[in-house]
Amino acid sequence: MTSGYGSHFPILAAALARTTGPVLECGIGDFSTPMIHYATMPNRLVVSADTDPDWICKFKGYSSNRHNFYLVEPAGDDALPPVTRKIEGWQKFSIIDQFSWGCVFLDCAPGEARHEIAIRLSKRAELIVAHDSETDYQSGGNYQYDKAKPHFRFVSEFKKWRPYTLILSNVMEFKIEDCDATWEPPK
Repeated sequence: MTSGYGSHFPILAAALARTTGPVLECGIGDFSTPMIHYATMPNRLVVSADTDPDWICKFKGYSSNRHNFYLVEPAGDDALPPVTRKIEGWQKFSIIDQFSWGCVFLDCAPGEARHEIAIRLSKRAELIVAHDSETDYQSGGNYQYDKAKPHFRFVSEFKKWRPYTLILSNVMEFKIEDCDATWEPPK
């Protein structure tokens, strides 16, 4: 049984290799952030954003003129639940709309914001790699990616390991069988 935290690794690596434009990472992580940083060297723009300042602090050493880190601040009425305020923070995160993205990685908190971010990026990203796409709640939550899927011409899902990883695009077909999925996540 694997931890699942790195189950997206081969898909994200393949998506980065198939794209050339700027990279947006919504949700900083132990597997994604270092890999994105090094896979995009020497000059692809990377924007990494998170709602948790501790994640930004953990990876601040990767910050450079080509790799920028942003804290997504909670937004909306202070009386709203914290989850709602974080979702509204992502809704107001304007950098999403400032670029045409080569690759986007969605693994942010709260997970309930992910399908809205995917829809927002449907005409701005070549490939979107969305982690935690299962809907049976055994590996996590149901992040309602089914609401995003109709906005994309090409939809595929990597189900070799839990949590599953969804690939969305209006630009290119991404065939799971073309990926080298021989890498095994840590146990």
